[in-house]
Amino acid sequence: MYRLVARFDINLSESSFLLFERPRTDDLCYKTTIGDFDVELCLNPDVTAYRNIQKSDASFYPENDYWATSKVRIQSVRNEDVPLPIDNEERRKYFEEREPAYRQAGLEVLNRAMLFFKYRLHNPCLSAGRYSGKGFLSPVWMDESGNKLKHSGGYGVGKSLPELGRFSVKSLSHQNDHDLEEALQNPISPNMIEELLSDGQSAVFEGNLRRAIMEIAIATETAVKQAFFAKATPAGAAYEYLEDKGRVRILVTDLISSVAKEAFGKSFREDEKSHYENIDFLFRCRNKVAHRGELTYKDDSGSVNPVDEKRLSEWWESVEILLDWLCTDNSP
Repeated sequence: MYRLVARFDINLSESSFLLFERPRTDDLCYKTTIGDFDVELCLNPDVTAYRNIQKSDASFYPENDYWATSKVRIQSVRNEDVPLPIDNEERRKYFEEREPAYRQAGLEVLNRAMLFFKYRLHNPCLSAGRYSGKGFLSPVWMDESGNKLKHSGGYGVGKSLPELGRFSVKSLSHQNDHDLEEALQNPISPNMIEELLSDGQSAVFEGNLRRAIMEIAIATETAVKQAFFAKATPAGAAYEYLEDKGRVRILVTDLISSVAKEAFGKSFREDEKSHYENIDFLFRCRNKVAHRGELTYKDDSGSVNPVDEKRLSEWWESVEILLDWLCTDNSP
């Protein structure tokens, strides 16, 4: 029996990064099993890393660097009953026949890792779950001892870092190593709200604030209405009746204020007044974007206000507060 190793050196897309807050000397290799394959994922700190100098505040990062990489190394390993041929032409065919299976095992682990970084650490602009075999370079074939049998591959380049904490961005630290290992065993299945928020976050970092406003507002509306109109409740049945009659016109801001007060004895407007105001402004801006393509909103005084990334960041924080409120015991 022959132990064969295919090593894939993967360069993520130009705007994609995996973020870390830990020493770059850490061993960032994680192992899992995919069918007959033993697969190792290495998040390479030994290739080009990036530091955001403006955010390396010693009080915020007392021990570790904040850095990122757009490089991933994956090794797919399997036992082969047929030994490696000596003849060069036969050896070429040997690798060609096996490469798709080795690639698919590595691809599965890559997509599971990207789901974790995208939906648990909120790293922006990752194409989680959508990487294809075309994104892999030709593998470096090795034996179990690491001796190269055939070589091909390389790396690319990357960009600067997003600010930690802004728009929920997190980095991989020692505390969530176990979570990543679990995600490689059991891939994450994001719900619709997580997908919408992630798309909105990526739109921010790609500079498309109008798209971000739409995605974030849709995610917020979906979360609120799911909380109030679960199908297994009388309210859910009433909602479906009104929807069938074409009479559903309930505003999100009404649901989390007067409707919540009447139904549950508390309201987001009373509990979190400033965050409620931000949610209100978010939906006013959503309407401007949807109806006129304008990235503005009117406040209560009637003044027209432009929306920039800083203002949207404040609204994002309020959305997070609202989502937490919806999950509390006393909320819908």
